[in-house]
Amino acid sequence: MEIFIKDEHTRNIEFLSDAYVSKKLYEKYCYEADKSYGLSICEGEVLLHIHFRGGESAAKDIVEKKWISKSQVSKAVERLVGLGYIAEATDPNDRRVTRLSLTEAAEAPVRELEKATQDFMDKLFEGLTDEEIGEVNRLFQKMTENIRGERQQ
Repeated sequence: MEIFIKDEHTRNIEFLSDAYVSKKLYEKYCYEADKSYGLSICEGEVLLHIHFRGGESAAKDIVEKKWISKSQVSKAVERLVGLGYIAEATDPNDRRVTRLSLTEAAEAPVRELEKATQDFMDKLFEGLTDEEIGEVNRLFQKMTENIRGERQQ
């Protein structure tokens, strides 16, 4: 029985290693889009986060959802504001919260980053049926909930 546990443990560790490699591959896909606009990977992630949330988000949401440090997000936001890609506004309901929104200038880099993301997802799910993709999504959602619960403790 102990050998089975070791094998299962090894498979789980390999899965985590593969997940890390997947993240690096995702960054590689996005790197070209980031590079063509002079953006860091973090800046690209901030733009995509805002884009995928309807064009508006709070900086603290980026920190929580993307697991990027406050200082990195702050630095990325400052640079993106300077480039004219995002605008900042105080939340009228909570003056402590700064709302970030995409500007028209962000359309081209966001479009390119979105395409890179789609290309990565196409590669990741290549050869899987719609049913298998649904199952993968369901399992990842469950694992994400486990991780988020652990992080809040």
